[in-house]
Amino acid sequence: MCFNVSMIYKVILITIVIGCLVLTFFKEKKNKNLFAFLCIVIALPYVYLMLQMTLFGRVRLTEHQCMLTPFLSYYSILTGGWNGLGQYVFYGLLGNVLVFIPIGMLVAQLTKVKHKYLISGIIGFLFSLVIEITQYFTLLGTFEVDDLIHNTWGAVIGCSLALALMKKEKNIKANVKTLMPMVVFAALIGSFSLASIIRDKIG
Repeated sequence: MCFNVSMIYKVILITIVIGCLVLTFFKEKKNKNLFAFLCIVIALPYVYLMLQMTLFGRVRLTEHQCMLTPFLSYYSILTGGWNGLGQYVFYGLLGNVLVFIPIGMLVAQLTKVKHKYLISGIIGFLFSLVIEITQYFTLLGTFEVDDLIHNTWGAVIGCSLALALMKKEKNIKANVKTLMPMVVFAALIGSFSLASIIRDKIG
């Protein structure tokens, strides 16, 4: 039953991300009412899904827990063994980034400020911080600095994806520069995961 519920959450989340991508094409249309309506249609189930995944759908812990070491997850991937802890942490990091991508995409499309990356990062960080603090004090999860980092990173990646689509750059270098937050994350998690896999093979 839990597996089925988890799969439903993933399908809904992926649908929301795709919806945000579609919104980038409506952004340039003159029908602002339709655009605003679509944003609401995406935002409401997204907020519900986030609360369900991070708070409502969790089992209470017996004591307060926190992990304050930044980027400890990458050390866990490298030393935990790919067929053990490493792969589990890998999917956890991907999930932390993925769930915040819609925030960045919506910010990029709804705001007219110059520093969209910064605004996306701040909003993503504050949203994540509220969730982490609530998890800690309600015993519904562990306060993790890595979650804060990767949730914020996900929001910035979402912003970069939306900007890349809206700019419609044909220049490869320009696109790579816009998508740099995603490129850096992919390179970082990819290199540690590959090192973990090789370590398992050799060991």
